Amino acid sequence: MAQELQLSAILCSRLCHDLVGPVSAIGNGLEFLDDGDAEMRAQAQELLAHSAEQAASRLSFFRIVFGQAGVGQISPAEAAKAARAFLDGKKIAFEWASPAGEDAAPVERKSVKLLTNLVVLVSDALVRGGAITVNTETDATGLTASVRGEGPMVELDAPLREAYELGNGGDPHSALSQVEPRTVQAFLVPLIAADIGAELTLSEAGVQPIEAHARIPAGG
Repeated sequence: MAQELQLSAILCSRLCHDLVGPVSAIGNGLEFLDDGDAEMRAQAQELLAHSAEQAASRLSFFRIVFGQAGVGQISPAEAAKAARAFLDGKKIAFEWASPAGEDAAPVERKSVKLLTNLVVLVSDALVRGGAITVNTETDATGLTASVRGEGPMVELDAPLREAYELGNGGDPHSALSQVEPRTVQAFLVPLIAADIGAELTLSEAGVQPIEAHARIPAGG
């Protein structure tokens, strides 16, 4: 139980860090509304609208990434919309490129949870923005997926790779002491994969573009 509480605390710290920017901007916009002239108030209204939309987009995406997956399915269009809104703030384009595109048949929620976590992991390597493409193919035995990231500077730094490896082997409970809010999502990815029986590979350091592959059995 102590380990689960520790992981929850680290995840909460990560979420707060990612949400504090747009939420703080909303507070700044409200101050400008009270103190500024007409031009400043107009700028404040734009800031409020943008920041509120950004906060809502991140919450929607984090609900898929970090929330309880549960049973049922989710459409690629819904997942792609949430991912695209989240990545827009990082100047990263997004495409879900299965054979049927975003109109493909719904995917199991647990599978989407793994894929969106891989999207976050790959996005952390696109230091100066770029593009992420998710490719999926489904057959009777399960789902095969890849998450590919390209950009002017691609580098998944050592702490993130180390966290990924900590989650990928050994005892994850004892490894928690080495995980920080910035790296907790990388640590979580292989744990999610193991939970649904997925096989996971990540391109080696220095290889560009960065690419993650997952083979998820039917029902995952």
